[in-house]
Amino acid sequence: MFWWIFIGISALLVILGIVLGIYGLNSYHEWVGYIGVVISVIFGIAFILTIIITPIQKICLAQKVEVFKQQKYYIEEIVPTLPETDNFALTQKRIELNEWLYNAKYEVEHYSFFTLYSDEVLKLEEIK
Repeated sequence: MFWWIFIGISALLVILGIVLGIYGLNSYHEWVGYIGVVISVIFGIAFILTIIITPIQKICLAQKVEVFKQQKYYIEEIVPTLPETDNFALTQKRIELNEWLYNAKYEVEHYSFFTLYSDEVLKLEEIK
């Protein structure tokens, strides 16, 4: 949600910069025009980067959630049926996946306004 607010504020500042640029270049105060152009360029770049990066990051985080679900299913359902599994490697993978889950849950619980993780992360349980 924070990202949509940031996009909106960046868009408004781009418009403000353009208005200041036009006003400053048409008036006696040329420095106002230069400030408007600088504001417009800086927040225009921020606006474009945010529009590009936010959906990509949202997709990547959704993929991480799905990978966790698949790995959890594999470790809890498939591995016990296999003969002679490598317990050390399996334990390391469990620790790694659980660490990711705890970090994701912490981010959603404490920084829910700024995070791109969905609330689905809170429903996930650790791998036993």
